[in-house]
Amino acid sequence: MIDAGRLIVERCVAEDGSITGEHGVGIEKREFMPLMYSADELQAMQDIKEVFDPAYLFNPHKILPTRMPTPEPLPEPGAPLTSTFAPVHAAEAAEAIRAWVAAGKSIRVAGASTKSRVLTPSNPQADALLLTANLKGISTLARDDLYVTVGAGTPLNDLQEELAQHQMFVPLVAPWAAATVGGTVASNFNAPLRIRYGAIRDNLLSTTVALPNGRVIRAGRPVVKNVAGYDLPRLFVGSHGTLGLLTDVTLKLAPLPRMRASLIAGIDNDHDHTASDRALRLGLELQRLRLVCSALLVCKGTYVGSEAPYALVYAVEGLPEDANEELAQVQRVLEVHGVEEIDRLEEMDGSGVWANIVRNSGSTDATTLFRIGVPPGELLNMHASIASTFLELSQVPKPFVFDIASGLLYFHVPTDSLAEIERVRAKALALGGYGCAPLHAGSTTFDPWGYQSEGMDLMLILKARWDGTGLFNPGAFVV
Repeated sequence: MIDAGRLIVERCVAEDGSITGEHGVGIEKREFMPLMYSADELQAMQDIKEVFDPAYLFNPHKILPTRMPTPEPLPEPGAPLTSTFAPVHAAEAAEAIRAWVAAGKSIRVAGASTKSRVLTPSNPQADALLLTANLKGISTLARDDLYVTVGAGTPLNDLQEELAQHQMFVPLVAPWAAATVGGTVASNFNAPLRIRYGAIRDNLLSTTVALPNGRVIRAGRPVVKNVAGYDLPRLFVGSHGTLGLLTDVTLKLAPLPRMRASLIAGIDNDHDHTASDRALRLGLELQRLRLVCSALLVCKGTYVGSEAPYALVYAVEGLPEDANEELAQVQRVLEVHGVEEIDRLEEMDGSGVWANIVRNSGSTDATTLFRIGVPPGELLNMHASIASTFLELSQVPKPFVFDIASGLLYFHVPTDSLAEIERVRAKALALGGYGCAPLHAGSTTFDPWGYQSEGMDLMLILKARWDGTGLFNPGAFVV
């Protein structure tokens, strides 16, 4: 029986699949793990196990094989490269990392530099720059299996244009035209369409990574469900390049929706609420209707061509019968609440509205893009604490947008108002959320993250395991 099972999993692995896609790896299949994973990949899993459970007290004798394969010795590092290097594959990136680390040089990772500009007092700049400029293009387009593998340095817009020729797309959106696939994944910069297709971590199947220790691992596999070992791909989502350089990324594909449309509702004050407060309340009520909704936003009316002070944007995409019915239900609810200005725009993409606002409120020397995340049910409380300071003052331009379903608010803060941010952060933390300015590139005395998670000690241990010298992308994230 076990021998027959081994033959089956060998065939699965030969087809670039997984040794299990349902119940995970327990006792029987743990000895099959080396069929699927290299010694370096299994070592990475063991590192994670020991971070959380150094004494091996929890579920011992599961997942990892009885006899762990020994990773091959790394080649001796060569001479340090030039201060800027763009590798063409993961092995070349790992070689550069080993050379720089051996020479004691700090390394900054950058794609298009749309989201990698954070500076800290301890790291105003790095000695070496590792670029993804040569890690471009689609290597595998598996339309029948609904996945695509693409170089991490590929601009996301270029990938979408190529996929559109096949009537497909990946459900990711970036506000900046130059933003790369790898940078979008590494920064976990989610767009509103996550409510329709899931977050970035839900759409990432696998990735190849050059680790800070100079080894290369392939995290995950290009299958819809892989439960063999730890879910390593998610570890790198939101790591901001501090755990390794993503060299390629495998993402789920989705067919282009047969219909896209949006309702734009102009919202004025009423007897009980300001326009912004009223728009938020309506948006929260409309959440119960969303089945094919791809964006549920509140922004200033001028951003979407409305003459009202605020606008509620409800976007849908999918089959025409589903999309039309949902918009009809939304319109009925808005009319019941006395909303008179309701326009329907065909082919309007709600995430595109969000991207345009975020792009135009991005960080500069004079301003900072600030993001608040709270449970959606707390958005009204969060709004009440910041409206008079950041959203209503007319003398300072402050583009902003509420992504209601995700519980996120993006807004534009003048750099000289950063002192107010600590009060806002404290309120967000009290509501179970956070406040950060991940693109901040101004004063190095300002902390862009604002808090440390309860898992910080575990993050630091894993970071130290893979980056013992602390030279890889220092200062790019809270670790």
